[in-house]
Amino acid sequence: QYPLAEPLYHRVLTIRENTLGPEHPEVANTLNVLAELYRLHGQFLPAESLYQRVLAIREQALGAEHLDVADTLHNLALLYREQDQHVRAWLLQHRVLAIREKHLGPNHPDVLQGMSGLVEMYRVVSPEVLNVLTHEKTGSAHNQKNATTVASFLDKLAVCGTQESAPLFSLCTSAEKGSKEMSPP
Repeated sequence: QYPLAEPLYHRVLTIRENTLGPEHPEVANTLNVLAELYRLHGQFLPAESLYQRVLAIREQALGAEHLDVADTLHNLALLYREQDQHVRAWLLQHRVLAIREKHLGPNHPDVLQGMSGLVEMYRVVSPEVLNVLTHEKTGSAHNQKNATTVASFLDKLAVCGTQESAPLFSLCTSAEKGSKEMSPP
C-alpha cells in the first residue's frame, strides 16, 4: 500500500519535526521507516538522502557506536548493495559488524548473520578490486599479488572505519566506479 503509506509517513514526519525538533531520535525513526519504504520501491536517491540524515541524527544524539547507528549503517549498506556499489556496502557492513560485536558479543545471532553477509559481499568486492587495479589480462602472478594486497588493504581500512579514513574510503569508492567502466579482461 505504498501510495497510501508515503503521505501518512510524511505527515507523521512533519508533526514530529514540529513537536520534537528536526534532530530528535524519534524524527530519525520516522525518517528511517520512510527511507526503507523508498528503498523497497526502488527509489534509491531519496532513500539514500534520508538514510544519511538518519545516520547524522543518530550519531549526534546516540553516539557513533550505538546499535541504532549500526542498524542505519546496515540499511544504507543494503541500499548500496542493491545499486551494485559493493565496496561501499562492504565497508559499511564491516562497521556494522564491529558495533554489533562490541555490544552483543561475538556469538550473538545478529553478529553471526552479519559475518555471513560480509563473507558473501567479499566474494563480489574482491573481483571488482582486482579489475580496477589490473590493466593487464588476469592470470599473471603480478595481478594475483595485487588482488591479495588490495584485499588486505580493504580489510585494514574496514577495521579503521569509514569516518576516520575518509580519503581511503573515497579511494575505494572511486576504484569501485572505475571497475564498472572497464571492460572485462
